Amino acid sequence: MHSDFYFFGGKITSMLTCWVALGDYTVDDGTLVVCERSHKLPGLDKPLSEESKQELPESFLSSPPTARLWRTADFQAGDAVVFDIRLVHASSTNLSDQFRISTDTRWLPTSHIPEALNGEFHHFPGRPPSPMSVSSSSAPSSSAPSSSAPSSSQASSSALPIS
Repeated sequence: MHSDFYFFGGKITSMLTCWVALGDYTVDDGTLVVCERSHKLPGLDKPLSEESKQELPESFLSSPPTARLWRTADFQAGDAVVFDIRLVHASSTNLSDQFRISTDTRWLPTSHIPEALNGEFHHFPGRPPSPMSVSSSSAPSSSAPSSSAPSSSQASSSALPIS
């Protein structure tokens, strides 16, 4: 259980996470679980110290578990959940003998990147070239897509090629 906010040292507050299921999964397969309205908790608006290892706001840790409303669903391949990086989320326990494979990306408007972090983010300026303007000799080489597989500590771990 964690909030992506802390992976960015608490310096970014306007970023979104997009989680996408890469297969058909029921809750028993270990689906994404989100804690409703947890992105509104106090303490998710301040930068963290470099030494901080905390992944949850103190206000979440001190609230009674009965005050937390967790949401999940069955997912079909391609289903996406877009959420604020401050939202507390986890993976349900995978009770099956199969991997649950998903991918997640983070999105932030260029105008919201703090100057101190500007070199740490990849910018996508303008529009990509149309397929008609790219010749086969100048086309970038392709690589196998990657995805995340469950691990014992988090919902994502190593990259797996998809064939």
